[in-house]
Amino acid sequence: MKSSPFTAFVPFGDLDGVKSRLAPALSLEARQDLALTMLGNVLDAVSAVQAMTPAVVVTPDRQVADFATARGARVFACAGISLNTDLAAAIAEMWAPGSGAAVLMADLPRLDAGALAQAIASVPGEGALIASDQTGLGTSLLAWRGLDEMPSLHFGADSFALHCSALANAPSLVKLVRDPAFNDIDQSDDLHLLPQARSQGMVSAL
Repeated sequence: MKSSPFTAFVPFGDLDGVKSRLAPALSLEARQDLALTMLGNVLDAVSAVQAMTPAVVVTPDRQVADFATARGARVFACAGISLNTDLAAAIAEMWAPGSGAAVLMADLPRLDAGALAQAIASVPGEGALIASDQTGLGTSLLAWRGLDEMPSLHFGADSFALHCSALANAPSLVKLVRDPAFNDIDQSDDLHLLPQARSQGMVSAL
Protein backbone atom coordinates (compact mmCIF):
# COMPACT_ATOMS: atom_id res chain seq x y z
CA MET A 1 0.00 0.00 0.00
CA LYS A 2 1.30 3.44 -0.91
CA SER A 3 1.93 5.60 2.15
CA SER A 4 0.24 8.97 2.47
CA PRO A 5 2.35 12.04 1.73
CA PHE A 6 4.08 14.02 4.44
CA THR A 7 2.77 17.40 5.53
CA ALA A 8 5.60 19.87 6.14
CA PHE A 9 5.17 22.63 8.72
CA VAL A 10 7.56 25.56 8.31
CA PRO A 11 7.57 28.19 11.09
CA PHE A 12 8.39 31.83 10.38
CA GLY A 13 8.04 34.67 12.87
CA ASP A 14 7.48 38.40 12.50
CA LEU A 15 9.49 40.09 9.72
CA ASP A 16 10.02 43.19 11.86
CA GLY A 17 12.25 41.24 14.24
CA VAL A 18 13.57 38.58 11.88
CA LYS A 19 17.06 37.18 12.45
CA SER A 20 17.91 39.70 15.14
CA ARG A 21 21.16 37.90 15.97
CA LEU A 22 22.43 38.84 12.50
CA ALA A 23 22.00 42.55 13.29
CA PRO A 24 25.74 43.13 13.91
CA ALA A 25 26.41 42.12 10.29
CA LEU A 26 23.24 42.94 8.33
CA SER A 27 20.68 45.73 8.18
CA LEU A 28 17.02 44.91 8.86
CA GLU A 29 16.26 45.13 5.14
CA ALA A 30 19.08 42.73 4.32
CA ARG A 31 17.95 40.33 7.05
CA GLN A 32 14.38 40.40 5.75
CA ASP A 33 15.59 39.74 2.20
CA LEU A 34 17.79 36.88 3.36
CA ALA A 35 15.06 35.33 5.52
CA LEU A 36 12.48 35.39 2.73
CA THR A 37 15.00 34.05 0.22
CA MET A 38 15.79 31.12 2.51
CA LEU A 39 12.09 30.52 3.12
CA GLY A 40 11.52 30.46 -0.63
CA ASN A 41 14.33 27.93 -1.01
CA VAL A 42 12.77 25.66 1.61
CA LEU A 43 9.30 25.94 0.05
CA ASP A 44 10.71 25.15 -3.39
CA ALA A 45 12.44 22.05 -2.00
CA VAL A 46 9.23 20.83 -0.37
CA SER A 47 7.17 21.40 -3.51
CA ALA A 48 9.64 19.34 -5.56
CA VAL A 49 9.49 16.27 -3.29
CA GLN A 50 6.84 13.86 -4.50
CA ALA A 51 6.32 12.38 -1.04
CA MET A 52 5.28 15.76 0.41
CA THR A 53 2.21 17.95 0.11
CA PRO A 54 2.59 21.74 -0.26
CA ALA A 55 4.17 23.15 2.88
CA VAL A 56 2.19 24.81 5.65
CA VAL A 57 3.89 28.05 6.69
CA VAL A 58 3.11 28.81 10.32
CA THR A 59 3.36 32.57 10.77
CA PRO A 60 1.68 35.58 12.41
CA ASP A 61 2.99 37.91 9.67
CA ARG A 62 0.67 38.91 6.81
CA GLN A 63 3.53 39.74 4.44
CA VAL A 64 5.12 36.35 5.04
CA ALA A 65 1.74 34.71 4.51
CA ASP A 66 1.34 36.47 1.16
CA PHE A 67 4.88 35.47 0.15
CA ALA A 68 4.20 31.83 1.05
CA THR A 69 0.87 31.75 -0.76
CA ALA A 70 2.50 33.13 -3.90
CA ARG A 71 4.98 30.22 -3.75
CA GLY A 72 2.17 27.68 -3.66
CA ALA A 73 2.31 27.00 0.09
CA ARG A 74 -0.55 26.89 2.56
CA VAL A 75 -0.63 29.19 5.59
CA PHE A 76 -1.59 28.68 9.22
CA ALA A 77 -2.09 32.12 10.77
CA CYS A 78 -0.73 31.56 14.26
CA ALA A 79 -1.02 33.78 17.32
CA GLY A 80 2.72 34.43 17.57
CA ILE A 81 2.90 33.09 21.13
CA SER A 82 6.08 31.00 20.78
CA LEU A 83 7.65 28.74 18.18
CA ASN A 84 6.68 25.48 19.85
CA THR A 85 3.19 26.62 20.88
CA ASP A 86 2.38 27.95 17.41
CA LEU A 87 3.68 24.80 15.72
CA ALA A 88 1.71 22.56 18.08
CA ALA A 89 -1.48 24.47 17.26
CA ALA A 90 -0.91 24.12 13.52
CA ILE A 91 -0.07 20.44 13.72
CA ALA A 92 -3.07 19.70 15.95
CA GLU A 93 -5.37 21.28 13.37
CA MET A 94 -3.77 20.11 10.13
CA TRP A 95 -2.16 16.72 10.85
CA ALA A 96 -3.97 13.38 10.84
CA PRO A 97 -2.56 11.00 13.49
CA GLY A 98 -0.66 8.13 11.91
CA SER A 99 0.18 10.07 8.75
CA GLY A 100 3.53 11.60 7.89
CA ALA A 101 4.49 15.05 9.15
CA ALA A 102 7.64 17.13 9.26
CA VAL A 103 8.70 20.33 10.97
CA LEU A 104 11.28 22.03 8.78
CA MET A 105 13.11 25.21 9.70
CA ALA A 106 12.82 28.13 7.27
CA ASP A 107 16.50 29.20 7.33
CA LEU A 108 18.16 26.39 5.35
CA PRO A 109 19.87 27.98 2.32
CA ARG A 110 21.62 24.78 1.21
CA LEU A 111 18.56 22.54 1.31
CA ASP A 112 17.50 21.06 -2.01
CA ALA A 113 14.84 18.61 -3.10
CA GLY A 114 17.28 15.71 -3.39
CA ALA A 115 18.53 16.01 0.19
CA LEU A 116 15.03 16.54 1.55
CA ALA A 117 13.62 13.59 -0.41
CA GLN A 118 16.40 11.36 0.90
CA ALA A 119 15.73 12.42 4.50
CA ILE A 120 11.97 11.88 4.16
CA ALA A 121 12.56 8.46 2.60
CA SER A 122 14.64 7.57 5.68
CA VAL A 123 11.79 8.23 8.14
CA PRO A 124 10.79 4.85 9.62
CA GLY A 125 7.35 3.45 8.88
CA GLU A 126 6.62 3.83 12.58
CA GLY A 127 8.93 6.34 14.19
CA ALA A 128 10.80 9.56 13.60
CA LEU A 129 13.85 11.21 12.08
CA ILE A 130 15.74 14.14 13.60
CA ALA A 131 18.24 16.15 11.53
CA SER A 132 20.58 18.46 13.40
CA ASP A 133 22.02 21.78 12.30
CA GLN A 134 25.75 22.24 11.70
CA THR A 135 26.49 22.48 15.43
CA GLY A 136 24.81 19.20 16.27
CA LEU A 137 22.83 21.04 18.94
CA GLY A 138 19.83 22.46 17.09
CA THR A 139 17.12 20.70 15.09
CA SER A 140 16.60 21.60 11.43
CA LEU A 141 14.15 18.81 10.61
CA LEU A 142 11.86 16.70 12.78
CA ALA A 143 9.80 14.18 10.80
CA TRP A 144 7.58 11.30 11.86
CA ARG A 145 4.88 8.88 10.72
CA GLY A 146 2.91 5.96 12.10
CA LEU A 147 2.51 7.73 15.46
CA ASP A 148 -0.81 8.36 17.18
CA GLU A 149 0.39 11.61 18.77
CA MET A 150 2.70 14.36 17.63
CA PRO A 151 6.13 14.28 19.28
CA SER A 152 6.81 16.75 22.05
CA LEU A 153 8.28 19.87 20.42
CA HIS A 154 11.45 21.40 21.87
CA PHE A 155 12.75 23.80 19.22
CA GLY A 156 15.20 26.23 20.79
CA ALA A 157 18.40 25.74 22.77
CA ASP A 158 19.74 22.15 22.74
CA SER A 159 16.70 21.00 20.77
CA PHE A 160 18.45 18.06 19.12
CA ALA A 161 19.21 16.36 22.44
CA LEU A 162 15.77 17.25 23.79
CA HIS A 163 14.01 15.81 20.74
CA CYS A 164 16.13 12.65 20.94
CA SER A 165 15.18 12.26 24.59
CA ALA A 166 11.49 12.91 23.91
CA LEU A 167 11.50 10.22 21.20
CA ALA A 168 13.65 7.69 23.05
CA ASN A 169 10.69 5.33 23.34
CA ALA A 170 9.51 5.70 19.75
CA PRO A 171 9.32 2.41 17.80
CA SER A 172 12.27 3.59 15.67
CA LEU A 173 14.40 6.72 15.60
CA VAL A 174 16.83 7.87 12.89
CA LYS A 175 19.38 10.61 13.67
CA LEU A 176 20.93 12.69 10.92
CA VAL A 177 23.81 14.74 12.33
CA ARG A 178 25.53 17.70 10.66
CA ASP A 179 24.36 17.03 7.11
CA PRO A 180 25.36 20.23 5.22
CA ALA A 181 21.93 20.37 3.56
CA PHE A 182 20.49 21.19 6.99
CA ASN A 183 22.92 23.99 7.88
CA ASP A 184 20.98 26.97 9.22
CA ILE A 185 21.77 30.67 9.36
CA ASP A 186 21.23 31.91 12.88
CA GLN A 187 24.23 34.05 13.85
CA SER A 188 26.71 36.29 12.05
CA ASP A 189 29.33 33.53 12.12
CA ASP A 190 26.98 31.37 10.06
CA LEU A 191 26.93 33.69 7.05
CA HIS A 192 29.90 31.89 5.50
CA LEU A 193 27.62 28.84 5.14
CA LEU A 194 25.48 30.64 2.56
CA PRO A 195 25.81 29.49 -1.06
CA GLN A 196 28.43 31.64 -2.77
CA ALA A 197 26.09 33.84 -4.81
CA ARG A 198 23.91 34.65 -1.80
CA SER A 199 26.97 35.28 0.38
CA GLN A 200 28.32 37.81 -2.11
CA GLY A 201 24.94 39.53 -2.18
CA MET A 202 24.93 39.85 1.59
CA VAL A 203 28.43 41.30 1.65
CA SER A 204 27.42 43.93 -0.91
CA ALA A 205 24.49 44.87 1.33
CA LEU A 206 26.69 45.72 4.32
